[in-house]
Amino acid sequence: AVVSTQSGHYGRGKNRFVILLFVFLSIGFCKKEDNIKKEVHTFSLRDFHAVVNTVKKNHIDRENLDSSKSYRGASEYALLSLPTNLYIYPEYYYNNHKDDEDFIQGKVFKLQENDEFVVFEPNYVLSEKEDKK
Repeated sequence: AVVSTQSGHYGRGKNRFVILLFVFLSIGFCKKEDNIKKEVHTFSLRDFHAVVNTVKKNHIDRENLDSSKSYRGASEYALLSLPTNLYIYPEYYYNNHKDDEDFIQGKVFKLQENDEFVVFEPNYVLSEKEDKK
């Protein structure tokens, strides 16, 4: 058997051609960011209802599910995902504990006047000053 140790120019040129062809085809099929339509997805209350209903149908312990707890839990985590720490408390709980010594001071408000829950924004600076006294 004869083994050739010489690499011909034909082989190198063919490899370069294949690589360049691949690069140019890849670039040609790439879309510019200006041409890409950005899709905006919103998760609405309707979508949340669909999730709750799906869980009610498919959960192993569906008889013991409490839909109102799922709404409260979703509200809590939605508030915690904001840049400012906000917490949601049942109004009766807040009223019973707001004067406790270890309860952090802060602002409280309702989203609607007839809500059973209050949204609480702690004021950590004010609480630290109170603790230093």
